[in-house]
Amino acid sequence: KLEERYKTNLGNAKIDNANDFESIDKLDDLMNELNEKINDDEKEKVSAKIEKDALEKTINNIAKELTEANDYIATEKSIEATKQYLAAIEKNILEAQNALNAAKAKESDISNYKKNIAILNSKTDEFVKLEEKKKELDSLNTKLWNLQNSLKNNKNSEKALEEDINKKTEELKDLENIEVEKIKNERDSSEIQNFLNTLNNLQDKFSKREVAVRKFYESKELYEQKKGEYDKEDKILGEMNEAYINGYSYILAKNLMDNEPCPVCGSKEHPKPAISEIEPPSKEKIDRHSKLVDKLNKECENSKNAYDEAKTNALSIHDSTEKSFEEIYNTKCNDFKQAKYDLELDIRKNKKSLSTLKLDLDDINVKCEKKKQLTDILPKCQDKLNSIKTSIQDNEKELATLEANIVSTKQIISDKKASLPYDSLDKMNHAISEMNKLCKQYEDAIQTA
Repeated sequence: KLEERYKTNLGNAKIDNANDFESIDKLDDLMNELNEKINDDEKEKVSAKIEKDALEKTINNIAKELTEANDYIATEKSIEATKQYLAAIEKNILEAQNALNAAKAKESDISNYKKNIAILNSKTDEFVKLEEKKKELDSLNTKLWNLQNSLKNNKNSEKALEEDINKKTEELKDLENIEVEKIKNERDSSEIQNFLNTLNNLQDKFSKREVAVRKFYESKELYEQKKGEYDKEDKILGEMNEAYINGYSYILAKNLMDNEPCPVCGSKEHPKPAISEIEPPSKEKIDRHSKLVDKLNKECENSKNAYDEAKTNALSIHDSTEKSFEEIYNTKCNDFKQAKYDLELDIRKNKKSLSTLKLDLDDINVKCEKKKQLTDILPKCQDKLNSIKTSIQDNEKELATLEANIVSTKQIISDKKASLPYDSLDKMNHAISEMNKLCKQYEDAIQTA
Protein backbone atom coordinates (compact mmCIF):
# COMPACT_ATOMS: atom_id res chain seq x y z
CA LYS A 1 0.00 0.00 0.00
CA LEU A 2 2.79 2.32 0.85
CA GLU A 3 4.50 1.61 -2.45
CA GLU A 4 1.28 2.19 -4.33
CA ARG A 5 0.63 5.37 -2.44
CA TYR A 6 4.22 6.51 -3.15
CA LYS A 7 3.84 5.67 -6.84
CA THR A 8 0.56 7.53 -6.84
CA ASN A 9 2.18 10.50 -5.21
CA LEU A 10 5.17 10.27 -7.53
CA GLY A 11 2.90 10.05 -10.57
CA ASN A 12 1.02 13.11 -9.45
CA ALA A 13 4.23 15.10 -8.88
CA LYS A 14 5.46 16.68 -12.14
CA ILE A 15 7.67 17.17 -9.44
CA ASP A 16 7.19 19.83 -6.91
CA ASN A 17 9.60 19.98 -4.01
CA ALA A 18 6.91 20.89 -1.57
CA ASN A 19 4.83 17.86 -2.59
CA ASP A 20 7.92 15.64 -2.37
CA PHE A 21 8.50 16.73 1.15
CA GLU A 22 4.81 16.32 1.91
CA SER A 23 5.00 12.69 0.63
CA ILE A 24 7.96 12.05 2.86
CA ASP A 25 6.04 13.52 5.77
CA LYS A 26 3.15 11.19 5.06
CA LEU A 27 5.51 8.20 4.97
CA ASP A 28 6.91 9.37 8.28
CA ASP A 29 3.38 9.51 9.66
CA LEU A 30 2.83 5.93 8.54
CA MET A 31 6.10 4.92 10.15
CA ASN A 32 4.98 6.51 13.35
CA GLU A 33 1.71 4.58 13.18
CA LEU A 34 3.64 1.32 12.81
CA ASN A 35 5.84 2.14 15.71
CA GLU A 36 2.76 2.73 17.80
CA LYS A 37 1.33 -0.61 16.80
CA ILE A 38 4.59 -2.39 17.68
CA ASN A 39 4.53 -0.79 21.07
CA ASP A 40 0.87 -1.48 21.67
CA ASP A 41 0.86 -5.11 20.73
CA GLU A 42 3.67 -7.24 22.07
CA LYS A 43 2.34 -10.26 20.31
CA GLU A 44 2.64 -8.61 16.95
CA LYS A 45 6.10 -7.34 17.84
CA VAL A 46 8.04 -9.69 15.62
CA SER A 47 5.78 -9.28 12.61
CA ALA A 48 5.69 -5.57 13.21
CA LYS A 49 9.48 -5.45 13.33
CA ILE A 50 9.64 -7.35 10.08
CA GLU A 51 7.09 -4.96 8.64
CA LYS A 52 9.12 -2.06 10.03
CA ASP A 53 12.32 -3.29 8.37
CA ALA A 54 10.49 -3.75 5.12
CA LEU A 55 9.06 -0.30 5.49
CA GLU A 56 12.53 1.23 6.16
CA LYS A 57 13.87 -0.51 3.05
CA THR A 58 10.96 0.82 1.09
CA ILE A 59 11.58 4.31 2.50
CA ASN A 60 15.24 4.12 1.47
CA ASN A 61 14.23 3.10 -2.05
CA ILE A 62 11.71 5.90 -2.15
CA ALA A 63 14.36 8.36 -0.97
CA LYS A 64 16.72 7.20 -3.69
CA GLU A 65 14.06 7.55 -6.35
CA LEU A 66 13.12 10.92 -4.92
CA THR A 67 16.77 12.09 -5.20
CA GLU A 68 16.87 10.99 -8.82
CA ALA A 69 13.61 12.83 -9.43
CA ASN A 70 15.05 15.99 -7.83
CA ASP A 71 18.16 15.73 -10.03
CA TYR A 72 15.93 15.50 -13.05
CA ILE A 73 13.99 18.57 -11.96
CA ALA A 74 17.24 20.48 -11.36
CA THR A 75 18.48 19.57 -14.82
CA GLU A 76 15.28 20.90 -16.36
CA LYS A 77 15.74 24.16 -14.44
CA SER A 78 19.39 24.42 -15.55
CA ILE A 79 18.37 24.04 -19.20
CA GLU A 80 15.80 26.82 -18.78
CA ALA A 81 18.40 29.05 -17.12
CA THR A 82 20.87 28.34 -19.90
CA LYS A 83 18.32 29.36 -22.49
CA GLN A 84 17.75 32.61 -20.65
CA TYR A 85 21.56 33.19 -20.34
CA LEU A 86 22.00 32.62 -24.12
CA ALA A 87 19.30 35.17 -24.78
CA ALA A 88 21.07 37.68 -22.52
CA ILE A 89 24.39 37.00 -24.28
CA GLU A 90 22.79 37.65 -27.63
CA LYS A 91 21.43 40.90 -26.27
CA ASN A 92 24.87 41.86 -24.89
CA ILE A 93 26.53 41.03 -28.19
CA LEU A 94 24.07 43.35 -29.90
CA GLU A 95 24.72 46.12 -27.40
CA ALA A 96 28.53 45.59 -27.72
CA GLN A 97 28.26 45.86 -31.49
CA ASN A 98 26.34 49.11 -31.13
CA ALA A 99 28.94 50.36 -28.59
CA LEU A 100 31.77 49.37 -30.93
CA ASN A 101 30.16 51.25 -33.78
CA ALA A 102 29.70 54.31 -31.48
CA ALA A 103 33.31 54.06 -30.20
CA LYS A 104 34.73 53.80 -33.70
CA ALA A 105 32.83 56.98 -34.51
CA LYS A 106 35.03 58.72 -31.88
CA GLU A 107 38.31 57.73 -33.54
CA SER A 108 38.47 61.07 -35.36
CA ASP A 109 38.00 62.85 -32.01
CA ILE A 110 40.84 60.77 -30.54
CA SER A 111 43.06 61.79 -33.42
CA ASN A 112 42.20 65.47 -32.94
CA TYR A 113 42.79 65.24 -29.18
CA LYS A 114 46.21 63.67 -29.70
CA LYS A 115 47.15 66.38 -32.21
CA ASN A 116 46.07 69.06 -29.71
CA ILE A 117 48.01 67.30 -26.93
CA ALA A 118 51.13 67.28 -29.11
CA ILE A 119 50.65 71.00 -29.88
CA LEU A 120 50.12 71.83 -26.19
CA ASN A 121 53.15 69.76 -25.13
CA SER A 122 55.23 71.79 -27.56
CA LYS A 123 54.15 74.92 -25.62
CA THR A 124 55.58 73.63 -22.33
CA ASP A 125 58.97 75.31 -22.77
CA GLU A 126 57.26 78.61 -23.49
CA PHE A 127 55.18 78.19 -20.33
CA VAL A 128 58.37 77.43 -18.37
CA LYS A 129 59.94 80.60 -19.74
CA LEU A 130 56.73 82.48 -18.91
CA GLU A 131 56.81 81.16 -15.34
CA GLU A 132 60.46 82.17 -15.08
CA LYS A 133 59.52 85.66 -16.25
CA LYS A 134 56.71 85.75 -13.69
CA LYS A 135 59.14 84.74 -10.95
CA GLU A 136 61.56 87.35 -12.24
CA LEU A 137 58.73 89.92 -12.10
CA ASP A 138 57.88 88.83 -8.54
CA SER A 139 61.53 89.21 -7.59
CA LEU A 140 61.64 92.65 -9.22
CA ASN A 141 58.45 93.68 -7.42
CA THR A 142 59.93 92.47 -4.12
CA LYS A 143 63.08 94.47 -4.78
CA LEU A 144 60.91 97.44 -5.73
CA TRP A 145 58.94 97.16 -2.49
CA ASN A 146 62.12 96.85 -0.43
CA LEU A 147 63.72 99.72 -2.31
CA GLN A 148 60.66 101.92 -1.86
CA ASN A 149 60.65 101.14 1.87
CA SER A 150 64.37 101.84 2.07
CA LEU A 151 63.86 105.13 0.21
CA LYS A 152 60.95 106.03 2.48
CA ASN A 153 62.97 105.19 5.60
CA ASN A 154 65.95 107.17 4.31
CA LYS A 155 63.76 110.20 3.60
CA ASN A 156 62.19 109.92 7.05
CA SER A 157 65.67 109.62 8.55
CA GLU A 158 66.83 112.59 6.48
CA LYS A 159 63.91 114.71 7.68
CA ALA A 160 64.36 113.64 11.34
CA LEU A 161 68.12 114.21 11.16
CA GLU A 162 67.73 117.65 9.55
CA GLU A 163 65.27 118.63 12.29
CA ASP A 164 67.69 117.30 14.90
CA ILE A 165 70.62 119.19 13.34
CA ASN A 166 68.58 122.41 13.19
CA LYS A 167 67.54 121.94 16.81
CA LYS A 168 71.12 121.25 17.91
CA THR A 169 72.34 124.23 15.86
CA GLU A 170 69.82 126.51 17.61
CA GLU A 171 70.88 125.10 20.97
CA LEU A 172 74.52 125.70 20.07
CA LYS A 173 73.68 129.24 18.98
CA ASP A 174 71.96 129.86 22.33
CA LEU A 175 75.13 128.61 24.05
CA GLU A 176 77.45 130.73 21.89
CA ASN A 177 78.39 133.14 24.72
CA ILE A 178 78.30 130.62 27.53
CA GLU A 179 82.10 130.81 28.04
CA VAL A 180 81.82 134.58 28.46
CA GLU A 181 79.08 134.03 31.02
CA LYS A 182 81.30 131.53 32.78
CA ILE A 183 84.24 133.98 32.84
CA LYS A 184 81.96 136.75 34.13
CA ASN A 185 80.46 134.42 36.73
CA GLU A 186 83.91 133.31 37.87
CA ARG A 187 85.12 136.93 37.95
CA ASP A 188 82.07 138.05 39.94
CA SER A 189 82.44 135.04 42.23
CA SER A 190 86.10 135.85 42.72
CA GLU A 191 85.34 139.49 43.45
CA ILE A 192 82.58 138.62 45.88
CA GLN A 193 84.77 135.95 47.47
CA ASN A 194 87.62 138.42 47.84
CA PHE A 195 85.26 141.03 49.25
CA LEU A 196 83.76 138.38 51.49
CA ASN A 197 87.26 137.44 52.66
CA THR A 198 87.88 141.11 53.38
CA LEU A 199 84.60 141.33 55.31
CA ASN A 200 85.48 138.13 57.17
CA ASN A 201 88.87 139.59 58.04
CA LEU A 202 87.13 142.76 59.22
CA GLN A 203 84.68 140.68 61.22
CA ASP A 204 87.65 138.81 62.67
CA LYS A 205 89.19 142.16 63.61
CA PHE A 206 85.93 143.20 65.21
CA SER A 207 85.97 139.98 67.20
CA LYS A 208 89.64 140.46 68.12
CA ARG A 209 88.92 144.08 69.04
CA GLU A 210 86.12 142.93 71.35
CA VAL A 211 88.47 140.40 72.93
CA ALA A 212 91.25 142.99 73.20
CA VAL A 213 88.94 145.59 74.74
CA ARG A 214 87.57 143.01 77.12
CA LYS A 215 91.11 142.01 78.09
CA PHE A 216 92.03 145.68 78.41
CA TYR A 217 89.23 146.30 80.87
CA GLU A 218 89.93 143.04 82.66
CA SER A 219 93.65 143.85 82.96
CA LYS A 220 92.81 147.40 84.00
CA GLU A 221 90.46 146.15 86.67
CA LEU A 222 93.05 143.62 87.83
CA TYR A 223 95.76 146.26 87.87
CA GLU A 224 93.61 148.63 89.85
CA GLN A 225 92.73 145.81 92.21
CA LYS A 226 96.39 144.81 92.67
CA LYS A 227 97.46 148.44 93.01
CA GLY A 228 94.83 149.01 95.64
CA GLU A 229 95.95 145.95 97.54
CA TYR A 230 99.58 147.01 97.20
CA ASP A 231 98.93 150.60 98.26
CA LYS A 232 96.94 149.39 101.22
CA GLU A 233 99.55 146.94 102.40
CA ASP A 234 102.41 149.34 101.60
CA LYS A 235 100.73 152.00 103.72
CA ILE A 236 100.39 149.49 106.50
CA LEU A 237 104.08 148.62 106.11
CA GLY A 238 104.99 152.30 106.33
CA GLU A 239 102.92 152.66 109.42
CA MET A 240 104.54 149.57 110.85
CA ASN A 241 108.01 150.94 110.08
CA GLU A 242 107.08 154.28 111.56
CA ALA A 243 105.68 152.58 114.63
CA TYR A 244 108.78 150.48 114.82
CA ILE A 245 111.06 153.54 114.58
CA ASN A 246 108.94 155.57 116.94
CA GLY A 247 108.86 152.71 119.42
CA TYR A 248 112.55 152.17 119.41
CA SER A 249 113.19 155.93 119.42
CA TYR A 250 111.13 156.14 122.53
CA ILE A 251 113.18 153.38 124.08
CA LEU A 252 116.41 155.21 123.16
CA ALA A 253 114.95 158.55 124.28
CA LYS A 254 113.87 157.09 127.52
CA ASN A 255 117.45 156.10 128.30
CA LEU A 256 119.07 159.46 127.23
CA MET A 257 120.98 161.37 129.84
CA ASP A 258 121.80 165.06 129.82
CA ASN A 259 125.31 165.92 128.59
CA GLU A 260 125.70 162.36 127.33
CA PRO A 261 125.89 161.76 123.63
CA CYS A 262 122.86 160.32 121.76
CA PRO A 263 123.63 156.84 120.44
CA VAL A 264 121.94 157.84 117.21
CA CYS A 265 123.09 161.36 116.42
CA GLY A 266 125.83 161.82 119.07
CA SER A 267 124.37 165.13 120.32
CA LYS A 268 124.69 165.77 124.03
CA GLU A 269 121.65 167.94 123.97
CA HIS A 270 118.27 166.33 123.83
CA PRO A 271 115.76 169.09 123.25
CA LYS A 272 112.85 166.91 122.01
CA PRO A 273 113.11 163.25 122.91
CA ALA A 274 110.70 160.78 121.26
CA ILE A 275 107.46 160.12 122.99
CA SER A 276 105.35 157.00 122.11
CA GLU A 277 102.49 155.21 123.74
CA ILE A 278 102.30 152.38 121.12
CA GLU A 279 104.25 149.28 121.46
CA PRO A 280 106.40 148.89 118.31
CA PRO A 281 105.87 145.81 116.08
CA SER A 282 108.45 143.12 116.07
CA LYS A 283 111.10 142.95 113.39
CA GLU A 284 109.82 139.54 112.28
CA LYS A 285 106.30 140.92 111.73
CA ILE A 286 107.65 143.81 109.76
CA ASP A 287 109.75 141.45 107.63
CA ARG A 288 106.75 139.21 106.93
CA HIS A 289 104.65 142.20 105.98
CA SER A 290 107.48 143.54 103.88
CA LYS A 291 107.57 140.27 101.94
CA LEU A 292 103.82 140.51 101.43
CA VAL A 293 104.21 144.05 100.16
CA ASP A 294 107.02 142.95 97.83
CA LYS A 295 104.82 140.16 96.50
CA LEU A 296 101.92 142.54 96.00
CA ASN A 297 104.25 145.02 94.38
CA LYS A 298 105.47 142.39 91.95
CA GLU A 299 101.88 141.35 91.19
CA CYS A 300 100.99 144.99 90.75
CA GLU A 301 103.89 145.49 88.35
CA ASN A 302 102.91 142.35 86.42
CA SER A 303 99.31 143.47 86.19
CA LYS A 304 100.53 146.93 85.19
CA ASN A 305 102.61 145.39 82.42
CA ALA A 306 99.64 143.23 81.35
CA TYR A 307 97.42 146.28 81.47
CA ASP A 308 99.84 148.36 79.42
CA GLU A 309 100.21 145.50 76.93
CA ALA A 310 96.44 145.00 76.72
CA LYS A 311 95.98 148.73 76.29
CA THR A 312 98.58 148.91 73.55
CA ASN A 313 97.13 145.82 71.85
CA ALA A 314 93.57 147.11 72.15
CA LEU A 315 94.55 150.50 70.73
CA SER A 316 96.47 148.82 67.91
CA ILE A 317 93.60 146.49 67.03
CA HIS A 318 91.11 149.32 67.40
CA ASP A 319 93.10 151.54 65.07
CA SER A 320 93.59 148.67 62.59
CA THR A 321 89.87 147.80 62.69
CA GLU A 322 88.85 151.40 62.27
CA LYS A 323 91.29 151.84 59.40
CA SER A 324 90.07 148.65 57.67
CA PHE A 325 86.45 149.70 58.10
CA GLU A 326 87.19 153.12 56.63
CA GLU A 327 89.07 151.50 53.70
CA ILE A 328 86.16 149.20 52.98
CA TYR A 329 83.23 151.56 53.48
CA ASN A 330 84.99 154.94 52.94
CA THR A 331 83.59 156.26 56.20
CA LYS A 332 84.68 156.36 59.82
CA CYS A 333 83.35 153.86 62.30
CA ASN A 334 81.56 155.92 64.92
CA ASP A 335 79.53 153.07 66.41
CA PHE A 336 81.33 149.73 66.53
CA LYS A 337 78.25 147.85 67.74
CA GLN A 338 76.09 149.06 64.84
CA ALA A 339 79.01 148.60 62.44
CA LYS A 340 79.38 144.98 63.55
CA TYR A 341 75.66 144.36 62.99
CA ASP A 342 75.79 145.96 59.54
CA LEU A 343 78.91 143.95 58.77
CA GLU A 344 77.15 140.67 59.61
CA LEU A 345 74.25 141.64 57.32
CA ASP A 346 76.68 142.50 54.56
CA ILE A 347 78.49 139.16 54.98
CA ARG A 348 75.20 137.21 54.79
CA LYS A 349 74.18 139.19 51.73
CA ASN A 350 77.47 138.48 49.95
CA LYS A 351 77.38 134.82 50.96
CA LYS A 352 73.91 134.54 49.44
CA SER A 353 75.14 136.24 46.26
CA LEU A 354 78.14 133.91 46.15
CA SER A 355 75.89 130.87 46.64
CA THR A 356 73.64 132.06 43.80
CA LEU A 357 76.67 132.55 41.57
CA LYS A 358 77.88 129.04 42.40
CA LEU A 359 74.49 127.59 41.46
CA ASP A 360 74.59 129.63 38.27
CA LEU A 361 78.11 128.34 37.65
CA ASP A 362 76.93 124.75 38.02
CA ASP A 363 74.26 125.43 35.43
CA ILE A 364 76.81 127.18 33.21
CA ASN A 365 79.19 124.22 33.50
CA VAL A 366 76.37 121.89 32.44
CA LYS A 367 75.70 124.16 29.47
CA CYS A 368 79.41 124.28 28.64
CA GLU A 369 79.53 120.49 28.64
CA LYS A 370 76.43 120.42 26.48
CA LYS A 371 78.02 122.90 24.08
CA LYS A 372 81.10 120.69 23.89
CA GLN A 373 78.92 117.65 23.16
CA LEU A 374 76.96 119.56 20.52
CA THR A 375 80.19 120.83 18.95
CA ASP A 376 81.49 117.26 18.77
CA ILE A 377 78.29 115.62 17.55
CA LEU A 378 77.07 118.14 14.94
CA PRO A 379 79.82 117.32 12.39
CA LYS A 380 79.03 113.62 12.84
CA CYS A 381 75.33 114.29 12.33
CA GLN A 382 76.13 116.30 9.21
CA ASP A 383 78.29 113.46 7.87
CA LYS A 384 75.48 111.03 8.57
CA LEU A 385 73.00 113.35 6.81
CA ASN A 386 75.28 113.57 3.76
CA SER A 387 75.55 109.78 3.73
CA ILE A 388 71.72 109.47 3.87
CA LYS A 389 71.35 112.00 1.03
CA THR A 390 73.80 109.96 -1.05
CA SER A 391 71.82 106.79 -0.24
CA ILE A 392 68.60 108.53 -1.31
CA GLN A 393 70.15 109.54 -4.65
CA ASP A 394 71.38 105.98 -5.18
CA ASN A 395 67.94 104.61 -4.22
CA GLU A 396 66.20 106.93 -6.68
CA LYS A 397 68.54 105.94 -9.52
CA GLU A 398 68.13 102.25 -8.70
CA LEU A 399 64.36 102.74 -8.39
CA ALA A 400 64.15 104.28 -11.89
CA THR A 401 66.16 101.40 -13.36
CA LEU A 402 64.08 98.83 -11.50
CA GLU A 403 60.77 100.36 -12.60
CA ALA A 404 61.99 100.31 -16.23
CA ASN A 405 62.92 96.62 -15.84
CA ILE A 406 59.49 95.85 -14.37
CA VAL A 407 57.70 97.60 -17.29
CA SER A 408 59.87 95.66 -19.76
CA THR A 409 59.26 92.36 -17.97
CA LYS A 410 55.51 92.97 -17.81
CA GLN A 411 55.47 93.62 -21.56
CA ILE A 412 57.37 90.38 -22.23
CA ILE A 413 54.91 88.45 -20.01
CA SER A 414 51.95 90.08 -21.79
CA ASP A 415 53.35 89.13 -25.20
CA LYS A 416 53.99 85.56 -24.10
CA LYS A 417 50.51 85.21 -22.65
CA ALA A 418 49.01 86.43 -25.93
CA SER A 419 50.85 83.67 -27.80
CA LEU A 420 49.79 80.89 -25.40
CA PRO A 421 46.41 79.11 -25.36
CA TYR A 422 46.12 79.12 -21.56
CA ASP A 423 46.93 81.54 -18.72
CA SER A 424 49.15 79.09 -16.89
CA LEU A 425 51.01 75.83 -17.28
CA ASP A 426 48.75 74.22 -14.68
CA LYS A 427 45.67 75.02 -16.72
CA MET A 428 47.31 73.66 -19.88
CA ASN A 429 48.45 70.50 -18.08
CA HIS A 430 44.93 70.09 -16.74
CA ALA A 431 43.53 70.39 -20.30
CA ILE A 432 46.11 67.85 -21.57
CA SER A 433 45.19 65.52 -18.73
CA GLU A 434 41.49 65.81 -19.54
CA MET A 435 42.13 65.12 -23.26
CA ASN A 436 44.31 62.12 -22.32
CA LYS A 437 41.49 60.85 -20.15
CA LEU A 438 39.00 61.22 -23.03
CA CYS A 439 41.39 59.46 -25.46
CA LYS A 440 41.89 56.60 -23.03
CA GLN A 441 38.17 56.46 -22.34
CA TYR A 442 37.38 56.21 -26.07
CA GLU A 443 40.19 53.66 -26.72
CA ASP A 444 39.04 51.57 -23.76
CA ALA A 445 35.48 51.73 -25.07
CA ILE A 446 36.66 50.45 -28.46
CA GLN A 447 38.73 47.68 -26.85
CA THR A 448 35.82 46.70 -24.58
CA ALA A 449 33.36 46.66 -27.49
